[in-house]
Amino acid sequence: MSGEAEGTVESDATRAVAAEDAFGPTDALQTLTTWVLFVATVLAGVALAEPVATAGLGLAVDSSSVGSLRHLLVPFAGGLVVFFLLQRYDYGRVALQAAFLGYLAFMFGRVLIGAGVATAPLAFLPPLAVVVVLWRHPEWYVVNLVGVAFGAVIAAILGTSYGPLPALVALVGWAAYDAYAVYRSDAMETIAAAGLEMSIPGAFFVPDRLDASLREYRLSFEDDEATDGDTSDETDGPATDTTTADGDETDGPDFKILGVGDAMVPGFLVVSATWFLDATPVVAGLNWPALGALLGSLVGLAVLEVVVRRVGGAHAGLPALNATTIGGYLLGALVAGVPLATAVGV
Repeated sequence: MSGEAEGTVESDATRAVAAEDAFGPTDALQTLTTWVLFVATVLAGVALAEPVATAGLGLAVDSSSVGSLRHLLVPFAGGLVVFFLLQRYDYGRVALQAAFLGYLAFMFGRVLIGAGVATAPLAFLPPLAVVVVLWRHPEWYVVNLVGVAFGAVIAAILGTSYGPLPALVALVGWAAYDAYAVYRSDAMETIAAAGLEMSIPGAFFVPDRLDASLREYRLSFEDDEATDGDTSDETDGPATDTTTADGDETDGPDFKILGVGDAMVPGFLVVSATWFLDATPVVAGLNWPALGALLGSLVGLAVLEVVVRRVGGAHAGLPALNATTIGGYLLGALVAGVPLATAVGV
């Protein structure tokens, strides 16, 4: 999911006018930062492929079989069911947060072991420290850095587990789910709100100023949710206005938001192309199909940026991102001389 979260409560008409505002230096810096986080996640996923495989974090599946995606689908669907039940009935949120952050520390520690940086149990100490900082100080820069690492590791796990055909099918399926979750249900809104509340690095938050506080934004978001209740399907930005000593109101920060999954899922195909296709690397360890997938994803990111600015509000990122990622991947395969049947995995 991608969008811009405004620091003040606005009507749809106001957001439409704001979407047509001139693209200023602050907007350019926010956009550039978002792109850097996106590319960093993908390239880090490629770099972590070998350590992830060495650490045994990959899924024990038939990498060429679409049917093996059930090993991904079942835990994904089951996790969503548990997550929504906990959110709906307000049970075990602290346990859910602790379990997720504990898994992050375990996963990052295993990656350090796989990379030969440290051995157990010392390898788990830095990840534990990072998780504690994330839990106690969930500001945007902490969330973003952990989000890059988290997205990269998941992309590496999936990319080293699934070859081209399952990866392509997964991207199509993920795009369909993302569109449904954003446009046809409130699932993505619920996930985003819970991620803010529980300090889960599920999105990148790029503020319009360095002194912006994601924690204050989170509290205002929760206040808005409590005020709005469940009577509306539309969610306006939270009221994060502040009052100066003179009694004047100042606008709160605006955050440009991009889901970590919007970088991780295209990164999945980039890692898979690098890992499974027999093609010569051309730059940053990427062969032409992988590089084409990365460049294609950036085209999709540009399209998404235009849509968000012109239309406003939140939009599903994966339909555009995955379509251009797949297109770039296939073009890259043609440039590398890889037969399309091989590139598709049939």
